[in-house]
Amino acid sequence: MPGYKIHLAGGVAIVALIFKYDPTHWLTNTTLSQKAFYLLALLLGTLFPDIDIKSQGQKIFSKVLFIFFIIACFKREFNLIVVTAILALFPLLVKHRGITHNPWFLITLLVALCYFANMQHLYSKPLLLHGAFFFIAGAFSHLILDFGLLQLFTRKK
Repeated sequence: MPGYKIHLAGGVAIVALIFKYDPTHWLTNTTLSQKAFYLLALLLGTLFPDIDIKSQGQKIFSKVLFIFFIIACFKREFNLIVVTAILALFPLLVKHRGITHNPWFLITLLVALCYFANMQHLYSKPLLLHGAFFFIAGAFSHLILDFGLLQLFTRKK
């Protein structure tokens, strides 16, 4: 079971591969700040599956979530406040290596994030949608490091 530093390094390797082998060339037209946002989303994704245990990853994820909560409060974005509050309570409701280590849950989470962005009329901001994809790519890199590529979808409960 790799520690958070290994998961972050795996995330950096994934983002380097994505940036290097960008088949659609959409990353070549992004700014440095957009690339930094994608990197942050991916690194947070690498820590996400371990939010269900007391770990350095949980501490980092909670601090970033708190910052988003404060910003949402100042901007009076009530839907974002509710989402961040639910995410803050989520670790209390799940067991380790349970739902957060399930690839189907991560795929469902990606669909839910895209739906939320569409519902909030954020679909015109592809930065957030791309950020959601990078977040899930980071979470999948975490699962690959924990279980291996072949066992990802076939592991027994």
